[in-house]
Amino acid sequence: MSINPSLVQEMIAQDTRSCQQLKELMVQERQLLEARHHEPLPALIEQKDQLLDLLSQSSRQRQQLLQRLGLKSDADSWVELLKAHQALRPLLPEWQQLRQLFEECKTLNEVNGRMIARSRQTLGKLLNILRGQVAAPQLYNQSGTTTGTSGANTLAKA
Repeated sequence: MSINPSLVQEMIAQDTRSCQQLKELMVQERQLLEARHHEPLPALIEQKDQLLDLLSQSSRQRQQLLQRLGLKSDADSWVELLKAHQALRPLLPEWQQLRQLFEECKTLNEVNGRMIARSRQTLGKLLNILRGQVAAPQLYNQSGTTTGTSGANTLAKA
């Protein structure tokens, strides 16, 4: 089976554009989360979903191409394919750049996820305070494990 180098180049270029846009959206999302400005988030999340769908479709296309060539459908096989075909070798730096962009997006997503989890935790605690439900503090006991206490704390035993 022959490979169309211009098609592969366009796939990589499209994925790179999508990843760059995704990275920009994640930076915007982080700024909005830091400012606690939540109104624009739903539209931003919808844009992220569209870009992720595009990247997912492209990934499936790469997997199908590798399978048609009788190769494993993983990232290492894609690199080997680029290295093995003379016409595709010039695309290797572009592929490496795309992989780097993808890793940056992954890191940004993890950071944003932690920020969202922390905000949810804080909001939950504030709601409990408003409801009059104060959670028992987690304190260490004499064996070194944490326990929630619901009563008075014993400072010493006679």
